[in-house]
Amino acid sequence: MGVYVGKDTLANNSLNIGAAAAKVKNLTVSNVTFLNVKEGVYILDNSTASSALQNVVVEKSTFGGTTNDERTITAIYVSNLNGFTINKNNITGVYRSHNSGDLGFAGIQVAGNSTNGTISANNINKVEKTVANGSGIAGINLSSTSTNTNITVVNNFVLDVTGPGN
Repeated sequence: MGVYVGKDTLANNSLNIGAAAAKVKNLTVSNVTFLNVKEGVYILDNSTASSALQNVVVEKSTFGGTTNDERTITAIYVSNLNGFTINKNNITGVYRSHNSGDLGFAGIQVAGNSTNGTISANNINKVEKTVANGSGIAGINLSSTSTNTNITVVNNFVLDVTGPGN
């Protein structure tokens, strides 16, 4: 994993992903190259609106690679954020060839109770899934559970998204 914001629920030598226990504000990830990591940026906050991470920016970064070992499963995953910007990132070579793990699968995935965000000017290409498992595949996956998300998606370039029929 490249950048992880959350909680390690086991606190041992392996990472067991859980919601962040403390409120985080004004987090910026900018001008980073993520290579040979399965998740580039993975942010999971508590699901209550009062504790939601605020003012998160992921920008001007590069995710992926050319060989399958270098490629990410999900470049950017955010969940339960209140106020975020995902802007001007280059995501190339998202790849999933197995069903193991409970990982989201997209170039950019917005989940949980996420609200008040903008996803703009990202270049996403070569998103490839080789296994049929009943789950979808997307360049940008918006799966917020909030009834009033206020999420804007504008001027993104998404191409070459492929997968088997499910």
